[in-house]
Amino acid sequence: MVDVVANNEQIETSKAALSRGAFLGVVDKALLVFSTLIINLFALAVPIVTLQIYDRILAFQSVSTLQVLCAGVFIIVILDIILRFSRSSIIGWTSARFEHMAYMDALKHIMHTKLRAYQQHSQGEMLHKLSAIAKLKSFYSGQLIINLIDMPFVLIFLGFIAYLSGWLVLVPIALLCAFGVFAIALGRSMKRALLLQDDDVDKRINFITEALEKIHTIKMLGLESAFCRNHESLQRQNILEAYTLNAENAQSYNASGLFTQIMMVSMIAIGALMTLNGQMTMGVLIACVLLSGRIMQPVQRALSYWLSYQEYQLAKDKIDDLLALPVQTKDAFMPHADNIGGNLDIKGLTFSYGQDTGTILDGVDFTLSAGKIISLGGPAGDGKTTLLKLIAGLYEADAGHVYVGGKDVSRIPSGDIARYVGYLPSDSEIFQGTILDNLTGFRPDKEDRALEMAAYLGIDVVVSKLAQGYQTVLFDGPADPLTPGLKQRITIARVLINRPRILLFDFADKSLDREGYNHLFRLLGQIKGQATMIIASNDRNLLHLAQEEYVLENGKLVLMDDSQYSKQANLEVSLKELKS
Repeated sequence: MVDVVANNEQIETSKAALSRGAFLGVVDKALLVFSTLIINLFALAVPIVTLQIYDRILAFQSVSTLQVLCAGVFIIVILDIILRFSRSSIIGWTSARFEHMAYMDALKHIMHTKLRAYQQHSQGEMLHKLSAIAKLKSFYSGQLIINLIDMPFVLIFLGFIAYLSGWLVLVPIALLCAFGVFAIALGRSMKRALLLQDDDVDKRINFITEALEKIHTIKMLGLESAFCRNHESLQRQNILEAYTLNAENAQSYNASGLFTQIMMVSMIAIGALMTLNGQMTMGVLIACVLLSGRIMQPVQRALSYWLSYQEYQLAKDKIDDLLALPVQTKDAFMPHADNIGGNLDIKGLTFSYGQDTGTILDGVDFTLSAGKIISLGGPAGDGKTTLLKLIAGLYEADAGHVYVGGKDVSRIPSGDIARYVGYLPSDSEIFQGTILDNLTGFRPDKEDRALEMAAYLGIDVVVSKLAQGYQTVLFDGPADPLTPGLKQRITIARVLINRPRILLFDFADKSLDREGYNHLFRLLGQIKGQATMIIASNDRNLLHLAQEEYVLENGKLVLMDDSQYSKQANLEVSLKELKS
């Protein structure tokens, strides 16, 4: 069996790695540093060669020296291209690897998140948080290393200009200072725009997700126009914020080009005056102009990185929020289901959905021996489903414990709970995949059991009439060739193939048609005595399978005697007649 402690440690390791972006290996970092250093050193080649050509080769007409220099520059250009290509390949591969691993780790964290904590967030919000991973990859792919190495070379280029031309270096220094002030102001402005857009995107994604999930209700009530108008309003605001961001980006791009042009013109104009005054040669002037242009390249990249950093901060906050969701902590080893008994013990179980909702379960104490069947009654909304989900480990109690075969459910790995406790929901849950995938839960090793259970529930008869049989693809939509009742049978079969020791029946007959109900009733009769059952249903035939009847009253589980049960049944019948 999988070591669950190791699994929990792996999750924590993944969280730390995703949080700090530890996806660059030592070799990759070394190659990035080496290639960036060499590329920046190669950038000095053209200015130096230009200086030599204008001041020495042309003056002395040294053709042989010119040939050697040109050959050297050509070799440097070829090496520069190779290094840039290699660096781009490393960055591209690291970006892809980061995105792949980050999505896997994030989804793994979500899968192990406590259900109660997950349900406090909408699907749209979770999707938006996951989409933030794509915005982080450039920061964790090596771009930061490149920028950190590029920036010191700005000082080297400035020092080289100062060495060649003296005080002419003050021109690029002054322009770089002005450019830095502009970049800081633009970055703050962009961060404000990003915050506004982020809120609007959250609202829009949540709205679209909800609309798509409830499109049948929208059409049934004729609310298409109203929802389109609401979306139009959200989209208008989103577009306005996007326009502001695009304007900020365009401003940064135009400003970079403008500063580059100003620097080139300033260097040429002032350098020309110095050349006319005999303070420098023509070769020095051209070399300084080329170096000033080379200075702006890392500065422009730094500006782009600085502006992207504003977006990175928001994306990082979203990922941190995602990774802050509490995960389930489980024991390292649990015995196989065959070694677990079907006895159930509930001690002091207390639960509420929040301070404003009141206590649903209040110190419930209950013991159920293996193989026993009870029914769970009471008015709607009294906590029957909540109690069953607590027993199944889907919810975490505020206080108290649930023991299955003497093992605390809260300490059983989520992947193993289904082998001990089978929860049959009232609504069908269909995944995108084939009918066989839905029966097995995408577990190929369960195919034999799945086909056996499909025969018990009469699924095989219906599936045999389909052209693709068990390979028919389902999408959990109206286009599926299966009735809601058959989908519910598939959901029930998927649970029962695990042969759980405890079976929790949460109104699972609600969506069944008559044929499906008959198959299920016969199956429950066959497994009676082999599994412990708690049945919550309005169907009297199913309730008669129970040996005892319990009801939830004021958060307590109360055993009903025969007279109380008879009165309760008569009251329910009277209420149904009154409603009709």
